This record gives sequence, structure tokens and C-alpha cells, in this order.
Amino acid sequence: MSLFNEISIDELAGRIQDSPSELALLMGAGCSKGAGIPDSKGFIAEVAKHLGKDVSTLKDYAAALRALGSLADQQRFVANVMKDAKPGEIHTELAALMQRGLFSVIFTTNFDHLIETQLGRWKRPVDVVKHEGQAEEADTSGALKPSSNHSYVIKLHGDYGVPGILNHPWQTSTLSKHMKKLFHKWVFHHGLLVVGYGSNDQSVRITLEEAAGEQAPGAALPIGLVWVARHKSKIPSWVETLAESRPAPWIDLLRVADAEELFRELRRALIKDLSPHWERVRKQAVGRTQTDTRSINQHIQRNNVNLYESRRETEKVFADFRRSKTTRGLVYVDRSGAGKSVLLAHLAD
Repeated sequence: MSLFNEISIDELAGRIQDSPSELALLMGAGCSKGAGIPDSKGFIAEVAKHLGKDVSTLKDYAAALRALGSLADQQRFVANVMKDAKPGEIHTELAALMQRGLFSVIFTTNFDHLIETQLGRWKRPVDVVKHEGQAEEADTSGALKPSSNHSYVIKLHGDYGVPGILNHPWQTSTLSKHMKKLFHKWVFHHGLLVVGYGSNDQSVRITLEEAAGEQAPGAALPIGLVWVARHKSKIPSWVETLAESRPAPWIDLLRVADAEELFRELRRALIKDLSPHWERVRKQAVGRTQTDTRSINQHIQRNNVNLYESRRETEKVFADFRRSKTTRGLVYVDRSGAGKSVLLAHLAD
């Protein structure tokens, strides 16, 4: 018997539609990589380059951090790596889903500002919990709950703009008191969708292990635990142990090519007035101009283009693109006065 219930993106979309905002996201570094923020291996390479060292001299992430000097020096370096990053395809698609109230809570071990930046473009109200003081306030007020019109981003290990990020294994082995209470309460009353998470964080693991120990059906994670993994990638051994902790399979496993595919397909399945046009026009543009989708997305990311802006801004950015790039096509979204989203494909002659 399989350890996991293997599900499809369509099955996940159905669950989200049936219980909107009841699944929170747990987002790891894999969700920011496409926006230009390096994962742990990339970070080690950045440190080696910065220090003029051979990358082989930095055996792991912790060694790279120590090589930077004091904790303050480490945070400055992290901030410099992240400060110019622009929201990528994942953040764009996720913001659209959150704007519709399909997700409302994100827990993340990332320090960046990408998702709240993109939510701001949707004019979606969002509370960002960046440190223990804000976590205490959110916990005391009981504000963290599924919501159709408000979003929450809980940064379990801090924010690069606030001193005191938790970056070393000895720092991330436990969560601060109220960060833990927020995460614990959610896990024991709702559900969790885990995406782009490398599972090296002991504090998150402990909370999920505590949830797994609740044998009574529905006692913890009543909406479910969905683990998203790349095709053919190995599931962490501790997650397999979690799956074995109950007599019947209780963890859902969703295999995807990457996190971009996950959010793109969820948006397509759940937001019907956007997705059919988006795919048709994007494929048409790609086909006619021989411009691959990744190049389009990279241009959007590099130039911080808001896909949901006015026609005037769309055409201005496209004109700039035409002057500066040899690529012959680009796709943007324009919101009409009637409030319906339509798509424009600007193609060079």
C-alpha cells in the first residue's frame, strides 16, 4: 500500500473550491527561486563570489553564513541579495488566487517581500507578521482565520528588512513563542499546502509531527496536509515517517514539474474568466514570435511589470520592450472598465 494519497492539480482545485481559504500555504525557498532569489546552493555561490573564495571552501549554508562575519553582516548580505528581486510567475498567479479569496494565509520561511508586493498591486488588504511582537498581537487578537477579503503572510523566521532574521540551523530549530502558537493553531484547525519547502527546518517539522501524533480523525489538519513535490524527486524521510504514523494514508502527494506549474494550473482551474484567454493568447504570441514562455516571464520579472495594470501602462512598457529587445512579442493583461479581465497580445509586424 502506498504511503501517500496521490492527487492531481484538478483534485486539489476542487478541494480549494469546496473549502476556500481553509488551506494555508507553507512556502519555502523554492517559491522564490524563479524570481531571482537563490536557493541554498545558489546562496553559497553568491557568498563565495562576494568573498573571492572558491565555492568548495564553503561546505554548507551555515559555513557560508559564518564566512560573512557577524549576524548583522550576514543580514546585510541577505538584504542585498533580496532587495532588487521582483515578483515572479508564482507570486503573480498566487496573488490572483488570493484576491479571489481562495487562499488567505501564507506561512513562509522566506525573508523576501515578493508576495506582499504582488498582493499590494491587487489592492488586497494584507497583514505581514515579521517578528515576535507582531505574532503576539495576531495571536492575542485571534485575527488569523480563513478570510475572503483579507490576507496574512506569516514570516516564521523574520524579514530581511527587520533586524534579527533566523538563518542558522541553531536559530531555526525552534519557533518563537507566538510564531509557534500561530502556526500550531492553524495546523490543528485547518489544512496546509506545502510548496517549495526543502524540509531542513526542524521547527516546522516538530509542529507537523505533533499534528501527526493526533490519532483521532480530524483532530489535526482536518482539511488535510498536501505535500507538493517535483516529478521523480525523493520525498524527505521524515515526511515518510509522518505518513506512517497513522494506520491509513492521510498525507496527499501532488507531483508537478515545478511550483510555477502548480499555481498556473490552479489559477486556470479556479479563475475561469482569466485562464482560457490567458493560455490562448500566450500560446498564440509564443507561436507567432518564436518567443518561449520563460523569456516572456523573465522579462516581466526583470522589469517589475504588473500584469493587471491599465492599457496605457501596458502599451508604454511594451514600447520600451520593443526599443530595447530583439524578442518580437509579449503578452499583457488589461482590466476593462466593466471589471472583466481581458488579454492583449502585442506582436511586432
